Amino acid sequence: LVVSRSVVVFETPPKVTLQVYVSLLRSHHSTEKHMVRAALDTLVPSLPNRLTEDELGNAIKYTLKLMYEQVNSVPQLAHLWDIITRNPNVYIGHKSKFLPHMVNSLTKLGLSPNAPAENKELSVELAK
Repeated sequence: LVVSRSVVVFETPPKVTLQVYVSLLRSHHSTEKHMVRAALDTLVPSLPNRLTEDELGNAIKYTLKLMYEQVNSVPQLAHLWDIITRNPNVYIGHKSKFLPHMVNSLTKLGLSPNAPAENKELSVELAK
């Protein structure tokens, strides 16, 4: 949380900003979930201001790459989609890249009978 706040407040090289972003994307374990969510809620809205268009494109590519790699990990998918739904202004320009993943993720996240309520709510939010 402190590092993401530092990236937002102080002038930080784009490479460091991307490293912090990717590290937070990969952190989806339940023990650190709330802290990571708070850090991402601080960092992600500042990405368009901190990164050039090409660097923001790289951040989007990292997000998509992680979706490809972790397609069978429901907690990781829920974490990624939670970030995207909580910060739609950052990702709206790239929604065509995320749409195929969204359709495939809906069944994994919320249509399972034993899916947690949080994942079902996230599925409804994605469907909107």
